[in-house]
Amino acid sequence: MRGFGGNSDVLTDLLGITAEELHQLRTDGKTLAEIAASKGISEDALISVLLEPRKEALTAAVAAGRLTQEQANLMLQNMEANMRLQIKSSLGPRGFGCGIAADDGAAPASGGMRGFGGMRR
Repeated sequence: MRGFGGNSDVLTDLLGITAEELHQLRTDGKTLAEIAASKGISEDALISVLLEPRKEALTAAVAAGRLTQEQANLMLQNMEANMRLQIKSSLGPRGFGCGIAADDGAAPASGGMRGFGGMRR
């Protein structure tokens, strides 16, 4: 299973379900927040687990001099905000032209065919 930066094993371990079960629940329209809540896991705990590898990567980038701490803090803040939106969006069946928006009115769709860069003229 892909998504959430390769954290699928961490995610399925936290939720106590298989990748196939997670995929089916997501396809059925459940959000990650809903799935976690059904297992007694808070949104904050879910976000913390999903962000941990990103925090480690940012810490390494700061230590290597590729980022300043200020840049890393801003990136982490943005990642957390985006992650909060992602865990509340449903996957469900989709067709062509739906873009990458969460279908909750929070953001406009950014292109037609998913995976093709949202090219526009």
